[in-house]
Parts: sequence; C-alpha cells; structure tokens
Amino acid sequence: MQITKIVGREILDSRGMWTIEVTVFAGTYVGIASVPCGKSVGTGEAFVLRDTNGHMKHALQKIILLDKHLRGYSIFDQKIVDSAMIALDGTEDKHRFGENTLLAVSLAVARCAASVSRKELFQYLKRGSELPVPFANVINGGLHAGNGLKVQEFHIVPYKARSFTQAVCYVQDIYEELGIYLKKKYGAAATLVGDEGGYAPCLKKTTDVLDILVKVLDSLHLSHHVGLALDVAANSFYQKGVYHFEKKMTSSQLSQYYYSLIDQYSLLSLEDPFAETDYAAWKSFSPRKVQVIGDDLLVTHLEKVQHAYRERWCSAVLVKPNQVGTLTETFDVMQFARKHSFGCMVSHRSGETNDTFIADLSVGCGQIKLGPPCRGERVAKYNRLLEIQSFLGKRATYAKVLR
Repeated sequence: MQITKIVGREILDSRGMWTIEVTVFAGTYVGIASVPCGKSVGTGEAFVLRDTNGHMKHALQKIILLDKHLRGYSIFDQKIVDSAMIALDGTEDKHRFGENTLLAVSLAVARCAASVSRKELFQYLKRGSELPVPFANVINGGLHAGNGLKVQEFHIVPYKARSFTQAVCYVQDIYEELGIYLKKKYGAAATLVGDEGGYAPCLKKTTDVLDILVKVLDSLHLSHHVGLALDVAANSFYQKGVYHFEKKMTSSQLSQYYYSLIDQYSLLSLEDPFAETDYAAWKSFSPRKVQVIGDDLLVTHLEKVQHAYRERWCSAVLVKPNQVGTLTETFDVMQFARKHSFGCMVSHRSGETNDTFIADLSVGCGQIKLGPPCRGERVAKYNRLLEIQSFLGKRATYAKVLR
C-alpha cells in the first residue's frame, strides 16, 4: 500500500495560534495528524516554520513538495519515509522544512498505516497494554501563567491508583476540590486557568502552593495514593549564572532548596530543576528516590539523551515528538531509554491540538504529562487513554513507576 497523496491545511491550536494538520492518503485509506507548539522551549529544539504574521503558508508549500516527493513510498516503511524527509530537509535542526511540517506528515503516515492494518494506533505502534501514570498539571506558573510563580507546573501524580480509570477519578476529584478551595480562600479570580488548564492563582511562593495541594489531598484522604511533582523550567529564571527564583540563588543554594522541598513534601519527580547549560549543577544534584527529568536539557534528541545518561545528569527524559520532528527519531529516544532503564515520560505542549497521538504513544511508556481534565485539547488525551483501556479490557494494566 503506497502513499498516493498528502494534503496540508492550517488550523488553530489551544492558544489560538496557527499550526498544521496533514492528511495522508493511501488509496481510500487516510491518516490525519496535527502538531502542537510549546512556549517553554529549549534552545536545541527543532525549528518551527512559521510566517512572520503567524500563519503557516510557507509550511503548506513544503507540504506540497513532500507530497510530490513521497508519493509511491510504502505506507508501512515509517523509517524510510522519515529518513527521506530528513534527507530532503538537509539541516540539523529541520530549518528548511520545519519540524511542524515533517512531524505532521510523519504522524499521519503512521495513522494511515494503522488504518490500513485495521489496528488501533497503539497496537500498530506495538506499545503493549500498560496504561501510563498521568502527571496532571493542576496549578500553572512560569511562562504558562501570569501569576508570579517561578515554578512552571505543579503536578499531582496518582501513582498508587489500581487502574487508569481510578487515576483519572483521583485527578478529577482533586482538581474540583482544589478549585473550591482556591475560590473560597482567594476569590473567583484564583480559579482562572493558564495555558495548560491548571489554575493560576496569584501566589508567589512555591511552598504556599505545595501546602495547598497537601491540604486538598488530606481533605480527600488521598495523600497515601497521590504524590506531588514539579516542572521547575529553570531556564526561564536563569541569567548569567544566577537563578532569579523567589530570591537570587546560586546552583548550590537552589539544590539545597530542592532537597528541603523533597524532604518536606515527599516530592516524586523534578523536571528541569536547572538551566539547560548548567551542567555542573545537573551532575552534582543527586536526590534519593526522586525522578529527575531532562526536558530543555535533552529536547528529545538521542545524542543528548545518551550523553546525559553517561554523565548521570538526570534519570529520565521528557519525550515531545515536536522537539525532534519525526516519529522515528522519537522512537529512537524511547527505545534507548527502555534499554538502559532510563525513565521516560511522554508529554503534551502548552499550545495543543485535539490530536490524541501522544496518548497512544504513552501506552507502555510508564508516564504521561498532561494538564488537568479541563479544556478539550487536554481532556481528549484522557478520553483516548480511557478508550484504550476499555478496548484492552482485562489485558490492561497500570504502570508501577515511582513506587
């Protein structure tokens, strides 16, 4: 079965910015995919091809070129198709075609192949039957909100749930109770949401937020079932060797602060605790029994992940397909992580679409980072994973990471 046509179009993402949706045809079979865009971006991420006015006209012209070049390729040769696009682009950071253009085609090819195979996407991708633990970003700060919080994301993690359905129930109950608490204590404005659907109260201290989350967990009797985690996104407040956090800090002082938070709140995971170029801080930071995730540090690039693994800079990689640009390159990172017992977490972006590809991709991965069950583009991923669980029936299991 061969690719017979590729068509692109402009659509809006969850922040109202233009992005791309692509349809790949193989005869009467189709595969459709759209790509997100992040606001907190590592310097090593692949290039997003966007017009100066924010539109995607140049990217759509590239889709026309890819249509001519890829017609006749087997829909099942994902690696060959992706390699052909990478070669056609010919740049290290996908600067000629843009990762958004290449990824939309790459994901749509996989979807079309799954349709031809009459398989669910996660089955075609050979992802197994283990549903991931959701990291739900219930309070937004940093670049995702305008509230003064330096830490970008405060997650609740239902790591001791018995099933994905129970995990979603925990997340939904906590999110609803958190909204009631914030409204009662700080007023209705405190329940306005940030880019990823988490509440964005006008708080400034990290400990204030963590104290609130602990109170809510205790009130629901869930403190033994649900843990807490942070995406610090330290790039956003790092300048010339100094962290402009709640006060100015050196790398060593920030490390000590993290140790105190871990002890006081039993944090399960820290993402990007240091700036992507502060390698010495990454190397010297070694909290026990806490997952340390590289996002801006690694940007889903295999060579960076391999180097970080050798240097022991972190213990897990955040996987965002649009950081690298093709499904094949994303799989290379995930396969390396699995082979070397390196943690792996599939992640959404702040500017999301209703595409649920990452939900299927997260099956068998162990962890997925999402917003709370708020806003359609976030809820779509939860619903897709619930659908997958229903499809699997008794074969479905729930990941046992962080235990």
